Amino acid sequence: MTDCGAVIVAAGLSSRMGDFKPLLPIGDESMIKRVIHMLESVGASPIVVVAGFQYETLAAHVSDSHVTVIENSRYASTKMFDSMLLGLDFLLGKCRRVLFTPVDVPLVQAGTVRALLEWDRTRSEQAGALIRPVFRGEPGHPVVLDMSLYSVLKAYSGKGGLQGAISSGYIKAWEMETEDMGITLDADTPGEYEELLHQEVLMDAGKTRVRMEFQLKLGTDELFFGRDTALFLDLIHQSGEVAAACEAMHMSCSEGWNILERMKDKLGYGILETGGGQLPDRVRLSPKAYSFLNAYKGMREEMQREAKRLFRKYFPDRAGGCE
Repeated sequence: MTDCGAVIVAAGLSSRMGDFKPLLPIGDESMIKRVIHMLESVGASPIVVVAGFQYETLAAHVSDSHVTVIENSRYASTKMFDSMLLGLDFLLGKCRRVLFTPVDVPLVQAGTVRALLEWDRTRSEQAGALIRPVFRGEPGHPVVLDMSLYSVLKAYSGKGGLQGAISSGYIKAWEMETEDMGITLDADTPGEYEELLHQEVLMDAGKTRVRMEFQLKLGTDELFFGRDTALFLDLIHQSGEVAAACEAMHMSCSEGWNILERMKDKLGYGILETGGGQLPDRVRLSPKAYSFLNAYKGMREEMQREAKRLFRKYFPDRAGGCE
C-alpha cells in the first residue's frame, strides 16, 4: 500500500468548451499529461484517470503514461462526484490517502501539492480528514482525501457532490492557505482556457509560444457542420434522447431541433430514427447520418495529425500546441 494515490476526473462532455478539454495544449503538452506529470513529481502512485466521453481517444493518448484509465460508462447522466467515487473505489486497499483533481486544473505548482501533503501529515490525528488548498478565500484543487472517507462519501445522498457534502457539514474540510493561483484556474469555457494560456506564459518566465487552432467545417451552399454539431450528434447517439443532448450542450430543445432540421435540409436525408422495439421513446441516428458523423470525425482526426506535423515543421522553436 502506498502513502498517496491520485484520481483525475476526465469523464465530462466538455460541452461548454466546444472541444475535448483533456487533449487541449497547455505549454508543450496536453492538459491531462501536464496534470499527470505534476502528480508523478510529488510521488503520487497509483494514478487513476476516470474517463467517459471519448474514452478510447483519451486512453490511447495516455497509454505511454504510468496511469490506469477506467471508464465511467454513464458519463452523460452522472456528475463529477460519481466519477470521483469510481476512482476511489479502484484505489481501495492500494493507498492511504488520495489527491483528487479534475483534469482542467493544470497550472497547480508541484510545490503547493507537496506542502499540502506535508500539511496533512502534521494533522494525521484527524481521521478521515479532507484537506483543500485555498487561494485568497477561494478553495481549489487538488484536495487530499483520507481513504477512510470513502464509505462516508459513498453514503452521501445530498446535492452538490463533494462541495455540497462540505458545505452542508456532512464532512469537515481543513484548509491550507496558499499563494498559488493555479489551484483555482480551471477551463470550462474558451475564455477560461485563454486565461489559462495567459497565466501559463507568465509562469514560464514570459516565454512566448505560438499555438494553432485547427477547425474543420463542412457544408453545401453554406458551412453548417463543425465540431459543436458533431458533439451534438454524438450525444444523441450516446443518450438516445434529443432533450438530454440539448441539456448537455446548454441549449434549448427548440435550438437542437432547428439544428437537426437544418442538417436534414442541407444533406437531403433524415437525421434521426425512432428506437422502436422495447425502446419506442428512444431515437437514434439514421445510418446515413451516423456514417456522415464518423466520416467527419475520421477526417478531422487525420487532418489534426497532419496539421500538428506541419506546425512543428514551420514553427519548431516556438510551437506550443495545436487544437
